[in-house]
Amino acid sequence: MPLPDPPAKRRARPLGRVATVAALVFLVGTAAWLVGWATGAVARWFARPTPAPGLQAAREGPDDPAGLRERIARLEEARDRRPEDPAARLALADAYLAYAPHTQAGELFRQEAAHQADIAGALVDADRTGPSPRAGSAAYELALRRAGVLLRTGPEGERAALAVLEWLLEDASEPEGPRARLDRAAALNEAAYLLLTAEDASLRDPARARALAAECVKQHPAASAMPAFLDTLALALFETGDPEQALEVQTEALARADSGQLGIYLEHYDAFHKAVHPSGEQEPRAP
Repeated sequence: MPLPDPPAKRRARPLGRVATVAALVFLVGTAAWLVGWATGAVARWFARPTPAPGLQAAREGPDDPAGLRERIARLEEARDRRPEDPAARLALADAYLAYAPHTQAGELFRQEAAHQADIAGALVDADRTGPSPRAGSAAYELALRRAGVLLRTGPEGERAALAVLEWLLEDASEPEGPRARLDRAAALNEAAYLLLTAEDASLRDPARARALAAECVKQHPAASAMPAFLDTLALALFETGDPEQALEVQTEALARADSGQLGIYLEHYDAFHKAVHPSGEQEPRAP
């Protein structure tokens, strides 16, 4: 027969059982918490939203009607995520204008493009309520893009675009750096081309367009090699009564243009060539 436990040992045994039970409860509770946390983490991982594509990625894609509709959907999502971002609104306006010729509701898309451009203008003070931004700044480039959208939306848009370009050209200080010079040259070119080709005939001013186009080509070292700038200058020369020089400049524009850009350049070349050589004699279009 075993000897009875001493009193102290008899008291310690119940306490040991309590400690063991408490430890087991703690371990079970901790394990349950870890399982819950892990389950939630996994659920959050799989339920996380797909990262939104960048604005540049959203603007990419084919230019056929189906591709343009998909692009518009992506850019509308980008606009809704970033309603205060003027670049998102201008990208969407560009997509609307690209799609407009492919639908019977083209005028509605042009109107919506103008609306998005107006909102973008308000966001960057492009309504000329403040001093014009310096060439090379983000605000300058956004205003240039806004003018490019507006001038494609019809006569009212042309007038608004010209006002934006005039506002940009108010800053007559010497541009600092290649980017600023190129921005300034682009503004001069857009203004000159608009003054030559505006659907609203009251906006046309060939003499001023010629001065702006000549300044554009001189503004940036690379401008004289850009076919778009040369094309504008040639058209200005032609419209102010100098078809021979226009033909010479347009020949240079054709020589520097990519094959995908030739359409309007060839059209202008043929008009200039016909004016200089009315008998119809043929010459090489470009070296």
